[in-house]
Amino acid sequence: MGTKRVRITNLPPEVIEHAIRTALTPFGAVLAVIEEVWPKTCIYIYIYIYKVPNGVRQVTITLTKHIPSQLTVEGQRTLLAYEGQPATYY
Repeated sequence: MGTKRVRITNLPPEVIEHAIRTALTPFGAVLAVIEEVWPKTCIYIYIYIYKVPNGVRQVTITLTKHIPSQLTVEGQRTLLAYEGQPATYY
């Protein structure tokens, strides 16, 4: 299935990387977990001096099976999306 970049939303910032790795391990080998940040200039012309997280985590994973579009991580319902993901319904 190959290596994919999975974007995870609706996950509180206090959820640690280890919890994300544990939740995604049944779907493949997790290579990296990074926190996305706002660019220095944003659409609304705000200028950020420091890196400001935008609430999205990006996981690089070598998939062995598809990940559903929603998953529970430490009791939090998260939404996941990646290229080539089969359509699922809520």
